[in-house]
Amino acid sequence: MEKPVRQVSDLSLKFGTFNTRFLPWSLTGRSRAEELSRRVLDGAYDVIGLSEVFDNRVRRRLVANLASQLPHYISYLGGPSRFRANSGLMLFSRHPFAQIPYPLRVSGTVVASNDGGRNPWCEVAFAPFRHSRSTDRMAGKGVALARIVANGSPINVGVLHMQASYASDSRREAERKVKTRVRQLHQVRDVIRQALGEDKARDEEVVILGDFNIDGSRSRHEDAKHEWHNIFRVLKPGFSGAPLHDLWHDFGPADEPGHTYPVSALASRMDYVLWSPRISESSLRVEKVEVASNLVTATGAHLSDHLGVNAYFEAATAREGSPKEKRSISGFSVRP
Repeated sequence: MEKPVRQVSDLSLKFGTFNTRFLPWSLTGRSRAEELSRRVLDGAYDVIGLSEVFDNRVRRRLVANLASQLPHYISYLGGPSRFRANSGLMLFSRHPFAQIPYPLRVSGTVVASNDGGRNPWCEVAFAPFRHSRSTDRMAGKGVALARIVANGSPINVGVLHMQASYASDSRREAERKVKTRVRQLHQVRDVIRQALGEDKARDEEVVILGDFNIDGSRSRHEDAKHEWHNIFRVLKPGFSGAPLHDLWHDFGPADEPGHTYPVSALASRMDYVLWSPRISESSLRVEKVEVASNLVTATGAHLSDHLGVNAYFEAATAREGSPKEKRSISGFSVRP
């Protein structure tokens, strides 16, 4: 596959998240994997997190296509049970991985590389979720954390996929799934806190990518009891006083809903990029956040039942005094 030349500044960073819907033994998996690879390479991502890559053939194809440009990657995360599918999570980075301050004992299997596949890399924190319901019990969903170094600064990157809900769920089952996601958020917080320690969780950048399966539509935010608020109630204490941003809510276009699911009739915002800047002056500024309309075929056909999300950062020292420089974290509200 021909690789495009990267044209973006070294002082800019592009993060992406995408639920791929590569279910086991998908009949369209190979062709969609090739198309997705082209779109990711054309998109010049610095970091992209993928979920629902359950097909092992697709996983191998994505690594083969992307590793030359994104040579620092996590290709497989699986729990300890052989009766469940793997997590479906993958992470690709243009920037090298670094050691995690406080490595966790991994419960399962991690396959990763920091040099394009020549050698394994074990500095990944991964935890399969302990709680799940219905068909999610057949999957090994969880949360992973890796540490990259970009522009000389560490950035801790999490990727996750949480409990799904369905329109056919009874009211009681829907309520149980909300409680399950709360338990999963607690586990996400614990992984971050244990892997980084209180000091690094507060004093370093953290970006979390993934399908939370929580509708973050702005109309939901007015209801203080809606589970979108659980993201901040549960996760924010893990950052020891540092802010926590839902980038679409805090930096996205006010006149766009940011819906990512389902592509057949977009109605919900399930896919997120969260950012916790270091509590001292952040090394990053948010440039923009957008729904990833680039992750489609050349004819505009969708590659999944989700749309992705792209987030653009720039180094805080870049272009001092420009309009982008003014979009610092102090200009935006922090969720309680």
